Amino acid sequence: MTDAAPLARPWEPAAVALTELLARTSRGPKRDGVFALWLTVRVALDLSLTPPLPERARRRRAAALER
Repeated sequence: MTDAAPLARPWEPAAVALTELLARTSRGPKRDGVFALWLTVRVALDLSLTPPLPERARRRRAAALER
């Protein structure tokens, strides 16, 4: 991982597992719940990046969680 490209990093095992679960889940409330959990994990991981994301990107991720 380089400091110049914070998004060029391997996915965390939790995010990979949730992505695989999302692909296997049929449409409906269960899929919506898995997606919400995946989005929360993704935002949490993105907020821990070094160097941090730009302010606009952090605001957009927080807005996605609110929706």
